[in-house]
Amino acid sequence: MKKFRHLSLFLAMLLMLSIVHVASAEVVEIDFWHSWGSGKNYEAVTTLVNEFNTKWEGKYHVTETFSGNYAEVLSKGVVAYSANENPTVSVVDACMSLNAKEYGIMTNLSEKAAADKNYDINQFMPGMLMFSTDAEGNVWSLPFARSTQIMYVNNDLIKSVMGEAKIPATWDDIFEICKVWKETHDAPGYSHPVGGGYYAWYVTTLGGEYMNAAGDAGCMYLNDGWEKALTMWRTAIDNGWYQVPSLSTAGYYEDFMAEKLPIMFTSTGSLTNILTNAEFDVGVGYLPGGLQEDGSILRSVSTGGANLMLYNNKSEAETEAGWEFIKHMTSTEANVYHNATTGYILSHIGADKLPQVQELWTKTPEFKVAYDQLQFVHESYVSKYTSEIDLEVVDTLNAFAMDNMTVEEGLEALKYTFENIMPNGITDTY
Repeated sequence: MKKFRHLSLFLAMLLMLSIVHVASAEVVEIDFWHSWGSGKNYEAVTTLVNEFNTKWEGKYHVTETFSGNYAEVLSKGVVAYSANENPTVSVVDACMSLNAKEYGIMTNLSEKAAADKNYDINQFMPGMLMFSTDAEGNVWSLPFARSTQIMYVNNDLIKSVMGEAKIPATWDDIFEICKVWKETHDAPGYSHPVGGGYYAWYVTTLGGEYMNAAGDAGCMYLNDGWEKALTMWRTAIDNGWYQVPSLSTAGYYEDFMAEKLPIMFTSTGSLTNILTNAEFDVGVGYLPGGLQEDGSILRSVSTGGANLMLYNNKSEAETEAGWEFIKHMTSTEANVYHNATTGYILSHIGADKLPQVQELWTKTPEFKVAYDQLQFVHESYVSKYTSEIDLEVVDTLNAFAMDNMTVEEGLEALKYTFENIMPNGITDTY
């Protein structure tokens, strides 16, 4: 009897331990690394994460962590991968998705979508999957915080020098305002970050192309677009119309918000913060385009921002939790909320018809400007070489802006970069 009691006690202890194990195993914990540490952007991320955790309470739980900018998040993830210390889900620069795929760390999301009868991967607007779709048609990341560049203007400052507040439509309009502003205030009139995407925008609004359609060569000589772009930028810099940003700070942004700079081109992801915090009349418009001989305006805009990727080295349970989390974060409902809270653009087919979006546009028409500009999307640098190219191009453009590099020297440096990285170097055709 005593032995039986001991056996019963032993079995009861085993049962209790098994219950504890089952209970603890019920909740699958995963990590999410992202790039928004404060303000409305962080508020939006935490709200969406908390919604997911509430919905899947008792089964899945996501811990979000701010881990730096897009490049830093990817770099940290790659380093942590070998020790399986990477997150299950992380942001990835949308433009760099195919570069990240080359590291062999990503889950093929086309396969996840195909196995999920409740999921339609075709819910996104045309072009939103362009950066993350490989040559075989496989999708490796999904749109989350996508953006485009738009034009922000201080209507009060422009009215003070031009007699009326107006949204510039062309490069000629921009430089007309800048010339008067320089003459009256001895200061630059416009600015934007230095980057390959901005240079590509200059090129394409002047009739050229940045990369070819295959993404394996640069279109340096097509309509002399590269030379025209550097020449126009050189003129703006030399005349004191363009404010060269510091390498260490986005000083142009602070100057715009301090009412020292009339015109700024930057991400739609800043839209809510600017409208909320500006103490002046903010105007929002399309990026300026090139005026054509027939009077039309050649416009061009690229999308950027972040996608979400799923790492491929986690357990089956963690991978499933990560997939459910990505579906939640990239759903139409999440996208509409994220757009209204931050300014990151709508990315889903039919989202513009939803009542809450129509109400937002009526109340805050600046959001509609950003959406309407998507009709001019021209993804001019879709390539798995974009990341490597952009590092070198940014160095060249910074030297061009800050060290008085000539147009000829700039073109030679850009040509050298493309010839040494792209398989087909420089091409004459798109």
